[in-house]
Amino acid sequence: MLRAHEIERGILADVVEQLVEFVTPEDDPDADPLARIVGIDPDAERPDDPALARLFPDAYADDDEAADEFRRFTERSLRETKLANARVVLDGLARAGDDDKVVVSDDEARAWLGTLNDLRLTLGSRLGIDEDSHEFFAALPDASTYPDSAIFASGLAFNISSALASTFCASASSALLPVAKSTDSGRPSAAG
Repeated sequence: MLRAHEIERGILADVVEQLVEFVTPEDDPDADPLARIVGIDPDAERPDDPALARLFPDAYADDDEAADEFRRFTERSLRETKLANARVVLDGLARAGDDDKVVVSDDEARAWLGTLNDLRLTLGSRLGIDEDSHEFFAALPDASTYPDSAIFASGLAFNISSALASTFCASASSALLPVAKSTDSGRPSAAG
């Protein structure tokens, strides 16, 4: 479970809907139906868009031919996975109650993490955020004093998605790691 104010949920839903539009594969009505069923995209190529390139990077940095071949066999299914994950997030946001609680099951947590990471990569690419940009976003004034509301909203969405991803990672790791119990010898042992 996480708490997200109505405004935060609205911003998150908006950027997730944009992500859905962004990663939806083009549907070619003349495409080979068998290739579509098994997820092969014979026309897949490295995206020119830097944000798409972050979401669908080359599998082989030193071998363009192998990277292209790998992309043809994997990109469509990667896009479909990203779409399915985004729909899980949108469904979870829609279920949120008036108490600002968004309940996420263990099964849904992976989809949330994937979507939040996709948002972080996409927004980071669009905004030119890199490891040196933290101070810039930490120093942003509130929306009423910021001259460019689009940049402020994008930075806010980036911060929300990053914070939610960190929260999910911390929750998931604490749920997965065994708690050490003390034995009679005083040495810890893994909980079973």
